[in-house]
Amino acid sequence: MIYEGGAVDVWCSPFTPPLMRRIFRDAPELAEEIDRFNLQENVKGWSVDEFLGVMDADNILMTGIPAYQVWSFERHEQLIDISAEDVAGIVRQAPDRLFGYYGINPYKRMKGVRELETAVREMGFRGAHLLVYGFNMDINHRDLYPYYAKCVELDVPVVIQVNKRELPQALTVAALRDALRPLGAGRQVVESVASLGEGVTPTLRLATRLLLSRAARAVAPAVNAEEAALPPAPIPRPRAKPPGVRAAAAPSSPGRPRPHERGRSGRAPALAR
Repeated sequence: MIYEGGAVDVWCSPFTPPLMRRIFRDAPELAEEIDRFNLQENVKGWSVDEFLGVMDADNILMTGIPAYQVWSFERHEQLIDISAEDVAGIVRQAPDRLFGYYGINPYKRMKGVRELETAVREMGFRGAHLLVYGFNMDINHRDLYPYYAKCVELDVPVVIQVNKRELPQALTVAALRDALRPLGAGRQVVESVASLGEGVTPTLRLATRLLLSRAARAVAPAVNAEEAALPPAPIPRPRAKPPGVRAAAAPSSPGRPRPHERGRSGRAPALAR
């Protein structure tokens, strides 16, 4: 979404060359896709300074970086493991432009919940990210509720990639709403396919609006407290008229004779009809 100073991007992949290599080259299932579409140049990566230059060129004010936790469809093992520390190392170099999301791996159970709290409270992460593909569980699975509950406790959002819309077996939007309803979510669902450019802008606008509304609620108490501590503004007093200046007479109502128009008898002259 566009704001004064630029756009706020909901998230981008960890972009430094070592992390891009781990995500897009070392993970065989993703490397196959990169080679199929000849995207090798796109995944070489950037230094933080180089990436800030890219953001400036595209008028991007801020962007979030998830600590990807991805499970393999094919081999049923960890495919991508980007830690919170990996992301924090990037964010620390430009904390006014970049922020982190803790990546949820439900197989970590309560160890992962404790890591989530540490990431938010001590590393300044703004939320959690769940890429549910490959974990072989629905988004309302009981193993995910401790993470959702911790996000509520910390008052941070959880960004969930719930479905692959371009696949023939993709769930319908109605089915997604049913699955999200017990979580108190799903009231606003946007169907999108990034590779086709469908629904991308509405998704970005919705996610950014939700994220900024939470930030506004967090900032409002501090702003109100600061305003309450300010001394009351002085009440302006009317300025005195300079000597010899008389107040102007109020204009008469339309059609009503002024006092100097009255005859000697004091009666008002008749008006022409």
